[in-house]
Amino acid sequence: MNRQPIAKISVGASGSVGLILAAPGEQYREQDGDQPPAGRVNAAEEASKAKDWPRAAELWEELRREFPGHSRYWGKAGEACCEAGLIDAAEQLLAEALTLFPNDPWVRYFYATVARRRKDWPAYLSRAERLRDDFPDLPLGWAEVADALSALGRRQEAKALRAATALRFPDEFWPNFWAAWEDAQSADAAGAVEVWSRLLDRFPGQASVVGALEEARTAAASPQPTGRGIAGAAPVMSIDDGEYRCPTDLADTEILPKRVIVLGSCLSSAWPAVIEDRFSGCVAEHFLINNAAQLPADPPSPAATYDFQLIQIPLRQLLNEHTYFGLPYSDPTAFERLFDAVCGRLTDMLHDLMRWNQAHGVLTFVCNFLVPQQNPMGRLLPRYDLRNFVYFIEKLNEALGGELQQYENAYLFDFDQIVSTYGRRYLQDDAVWTISHGSALADTDFEQDTGRLEPLERVSRYYPLATHKLIHCACTELMAMVRTIRQADMVKLVLVDLDDTMWRGVAAEEAEASSMSREGWPLGLAEALLFLKKRGILLGIVSKNDEDLAADLRQSDPARGFRRQENQLAAQGRQYRGDPPRDEPAAEERPVYRRQPGRARRGEGSVPGHPRARAEPVFVAPHPVVGAGNPGCGDHHRIGGAHRDGAKAGRTRDAAQEIEPRGFPRLPRSDGKARRDRVDGGRPLRAGP
Repeated sequence: MNRQPIAKISVGASGSVGLILAAPGEQYREQDGDQPPAGRVNAAEEASKAKDWPRAAELWEELRREFPGHSRYWGKAGEACCEAGLIDAAEQLLAEALTLFPNDPWVRYFYATVARRRKDWPAYLSRAERLRDDFPDLPLGWAEVADALSALGRRQEAKALRAATALRFPDEFWPNFWAAWEDAQSADAAGAVEVWSRLLDRFPGQASVVGALEEARTAAASPQPTGRGIAGAAPVMSIDDGEYRCPTDLADTEILPKRVIVLGSCLSSAWPAVIEDRFSGCVAEHFLINNAAQLPADPPSPAATYDFQLIQIPLRQLLNEHTYFGLPYSDPTAFERLFDAVCGRLTDMLHDLMRWNQAHGVLTFVCNFLVPQQNPMGRLLPRYDLRNFVYFIEKLNEALGGELQQYENAYLFDFDQIVSTYGRRYLQDDAVWTISHGSALADTDFEQDTGRLEPLERVSRYYPLATHKLIHCACTELMAMVRTIRQADMVKLVLVDLDDTMWRGVAAEEAEASSMSREGWPLGLAEALLFLKKRGILLGIVSKNDEDLAADLRQSDPARGFRRQENQLAAQGRQYRGDPPRDEPAAEERPVYRRQPGRARRGEGSVPGHPRARAEPVFVAPHPVVGAGNPGCGDHHRIGGAHRDGAKAGRTRDAAQEIEPRGFPRLPRSDGKARRDRVDGGRPLRAGP
């Protein structure tokens, strides 16, 4: 690392760091004497800034010779010589300067950098320690010692020293920057984003942190192959946090909010900045309601300009700590009375906060409350009891959901479930603060503890936080809800293959199916598909299997699938008998269920089991989507993006009745019953917002 006493920093992708010296006169103590012309000083400064080191060495040397009482010119001349490769000249010049200006820290600093440039690490450590010991109130000396330790391979000592330096100089930017740099180096991509985000919150506008944060976000957004490769398998790309709950495979239509407003306590204060960062051109406003008597009649901007409003009700205004501190555990009715009182306050407060929704029809999402991480009374006491505040808050969330049913264009935003998915311990503050605070843990009150006889670290040093990442994931969930409400990229039809989709393996090649043919992901994905059906999405089968054989296998071998359910499918295909001989008439009927060319509609998709089938979809259309080949990547939450505007009763039956009049063949009858099978397997499309 090339650290210098500077005001700007650049961080490279590999972790390399470049620094630029401070402007003239900012860091150096000048001796009495004649002042040189400002133009000559500026020229030397410009040469150093441009890294034209030979020219800078010449100019600074001229100033040093003419004005030998200025320590700054000695230091700058030594720096320029060192950077120009004149190491011996720099060593000699700065050693002389030390005898002339023993109390100038910058001369001693440049003297240490000469040893660093030589890669004489023991000398570098010795000179850095002398700088730190002689000027203990200067953060630079502590940082140089840490660099020297790192260069000598003493990484753990260097990391500990950087953390101690940040603690010693809590309001100085650079010590905290290097401590954050250490944390980011040892964290994964998402953790690095969180580290730099916290530092940017403490030191807003620092270009070095902004650059490091952008690099970390870029790294976090780039999927990385993981795991050991298996012969013939496609490259494995891990599913990142942003895609875990809200996959984006079918997000063809981009929806960018233009203006939103967040109403809430300190828990929601970071949301506007994250929303503006996520969505270019979006204006996100924050209305603090901690002490607001009531909302004004109109929002800050015209109501029609808001895409939505997010309301976060402060738990502490409903459940203040003084209301339960004195309640005896032996009196369960006291907790029941408390719960009724809290629910009453919830009704009143929600009514006040929904003012803009009722007056102007603003689309509204209301956050539920964060459930405490464990029962504070102990692990062995009754779980479902109002004296357990875990259950207390769960019931309060249930009451909030019921209250929201009375409002139009308003939806519950299950923030508690999102935090549960990604890790409560990385956000919630109930391990340190009161349960009634119900907010995110932060370092905001650290300054109040700096005067302790026994110093404390910031709380984030004891409890690793991922606040920034969790808010990003919550914003993704919000936009998924907006996409569903606006019916963007709706999925209307899902077609599934049989082999390696409804069951494991190829049915025609196996004499007997194992008991694991449908256990695990086949059964789980079958369940997921049936949830899609209940949500109003049509299901169908597309297969090259012999239809009679496939049906008989499923009937005779329960491991192959479930018993037939006549009403599960909108349609299914006829068997595929292979390509016809060249001399065979082309008119022979060999249909597979398909829409006629040009009739496929947006929102259709298929989930083939064979790789070649995935590469060659069975129908031609402007917007069909073919699912991926790894059914193990599907799960119940993966179907969350495949949405319709509510399920419609009888939709499957109605669609099935319309198929024959539109030119699609009916299935052949061999036993007096239609060969129509229940769709009990297949990987759900990773559709989403």
